[in-house]
Amino acid sequence: MNFKNSEIEQKILSFKPDAKIIIVPNTGYDVYPFIYVLQNINIDSYDYILKIHTKHNIKDRNKILKPLLWSKTNFQKLLNKMINNKDIGIIGHKVQEIYGGSPEENEVLNPLLEKLKIPAHKYHHFIPGTMFLIRTNQLKFLLKIQFREADFKTSTELKTKDYGTLAHTLERVFGIITEYKGFIIADMKNPIERFLNKLIITRNLPEYKLINILGIKLKIKR
Repeated sequence: MNFKNSEIEQKILSFKPDAKIIIVPNTGYDVYPFIYVLQNINIDSYDYILKIHTKHNIKDRNKILKPLLWSKTNFQKLLNKMINNKDIGIIGHKVQEIYGGSPEENEVLNPLLEKLKIPAHKYHHFIPGTMFLIRTNQLKFLLKIQFREADFKTSTELKTKDYGTLAHTLERVFGIITEYKGFIIADMKNPIERFLNKLIITRNLPEYKLINILGIKLKIKR
């Protein structure tokens, strides 16, 4: 069921009177609505697309949004980084490595990559959380596949965890396409954050998190 929210619509229109508001099905988390919008606009009218969405966990939301859209200054830095570096294809709050994926995820991922004619397991990075600024040519490449609402089943319907859904798999595909097209996946971290991330490496695996602190490995069950 689709719900209109007149108050939110008015806030959007007061900011940008010619904004186009599209009501989308509540399916596929934040990913199918994004795909749906892309399929219903003239994507050639845009050089870049900023993808953001709501999150129930406020701490996670703020962590992801702050580098992108916390202020006009933050967004201008984000946009300038993309404009001034033609090698960057997508920018987010951090870059994460793909570690082969779970069996459930690979069952969804590998057929997608086959349709796109991208070698499986050759490209290894993505932006977790699916909030980013991206060049539209990568999205045009993805839209070679005609996704339908029925394709985006929930983890409950699939009787698996979230990482076995098409929405979760496409989170990785945005990064895979970027690297396949020869672009860099960048983040908005400052030099101190980058240094600390080299000292503390976290791998998010299906059953647990593996944290490596200066060579000391800790396993935390998810």
